[in-house]
Amino acid sequence: MAVYNVHAGHCPQGKGAYGAVGILKESVEDRIVKDEVIRLLRAEGHTVYDCTCEVNTTANGCLQKIVAKCNQHSAALDVSIHLNSGRNDYKGDKSTGGTEVWNYDARTKAISDRICANIAKELGIRNRGTKYSKSLYVLANTNSLSLLVECCFVDDKDDANHWNAKKCAKAIVEGILDKEISSGSTSSGSATKPGDPDGEVKDNSGKFQEKKDRSGEVSYQGHLRDIGWGNWQCDGAMIGSTGQNRRMEALRIDPVNHMDVAVHIKDIGDKVYRNITKDTIIGTIGQELRLEALKIMSGDTVYLYRVHQKDIGWSNWCVNGQWAGQKGKGKQIEAVEIKVADIAYLAHVQDSGDTIWAADGMTAGTTGQDKRMEALRIKSQHCGDVYAKAHIQGIGWKDFGKIDQNTVIGTEGDGLRLECLCLKGDFEWRAHIQGTGWTQWTKADGVVTLGTVGQSLRMEAVEMRKAS
Repeated sequence: MAVYNVHAGHCPQGKGAYGAVGILKESVEDRIVKDEVIRLLRAEGHTVYDCTCEVNTTANGCLQKIVAKCNQHSAALDVSIHLNSGRNDYKGDKSTGGTEVWNYDARTKAISDRICANIAKELGIRNRGTKYSKSLYVLANTNSLSLLVECCFVDDKDDANHWNAKKCAKAIVEGILDKEISSGSTSSGSATKPGDPDGEVKDNSGKFQEKKDRSGEVSYQGHLRDIGWGNWQCDGAMIGSTGQNRRMEALRIDPVNHMDVAVHIKDIGDKVYRNITKDTIIGTIGQELRLEALKIMSGDTVYLYRVHQKDIGWSNWCVNGQWAGQKGKGKQIEAVEIKVADIAYLAHVQDSGDTIWAADGMTAGTTGQDKRMEALRIKSQHCGDVYAKAHIQGIGWKDFGKIDQNTVIGTEGDGLRLECLCLKGDFEWRAHIQGTGWTQWTKADGVVTLGTVGQSLRMEAVEMRKAS
């Protein structure tokens, strides 16, 4: 069995020196081809390294990073995946731009000729043939033999009409190996890998994420088995799939401000990524390792997040510092949703101190434990300014005015119960009162109070949510 280096050209779409854009986007399509080439070569028993540059950098920086990765391994061949541009045929002239493969010298001619012929035949586009250049950076600077595949033209409507990334990848691999291979696909095109511990992918089952990039307050993207990087989604929309048995291998998150993220990775365990940016790859690429659990940590923003896990389904919504997903079960994460909470709040409880932040209808405090709530903090993220008054044991009414997340509504360390609250903001809330249980949901209008005065009854818990 041989060793191969494979990479997609250019930076990721929208970051740094990304590839050509026309009807197709080079930095999107070349990564789909790259991932499938790697999968097919590995299915044939070969060792394959993914040497793609996935960071935001310059054209020279990207090329240098790719070559540095390639030169870490002694390979039979380095394969660079690209899409061409320059046709400027957006209406279609009934003539395809076609495919070509660039080589440093004639040592790779036979492989190059096969790849050109295979892609042209498989996609039904023009064969532009084998070409040579000693000035292309990757061809000139990799230690191993290398070639650069220009799969088709991004700005040719006729090419785009014929385009199929997985068919192109299979044509490339058959050209490299000089034999026909199985795609590991059903007649409907679903990719499967015999013996994969995560089972068979079912492309046409269940639900798949939107296939259009979206950005918002918090945006995020998943690296998916047999597909690679999916489209960016945001603000609670799903990335990944449900019902397709398709593992998620990595994440990218564009946070509001500071964010740390922990994930549990198959065969690796817990791994923490500090002060992430949009370019931080959380997890692994090219190692076929599933993500099994996710935890988000932030000191300035309260997030809600949940995961869909194989054979388990959706987890509960979690807040900062909680694990979403079950570790130790060997079950892959298949989908993720992340959003910024509308309103967050934490309680200071008798004998136990501060709870973790709760948000958007979750319970802060206790029920059924006969414990008093002594203080409350509120963080409004989408509910406007918040004002608070509290009736405190032995003190009476206290007006805290306009509050923020650091305002302690009540007392801490004095053993005094909160007995009644009056809140104002763009949200509704309810309280759990000693002896009577939960009140009705009530608009925080700055007039209505929840709790009691003069009855020596403790408030035990609260829940809050954005007003509908």
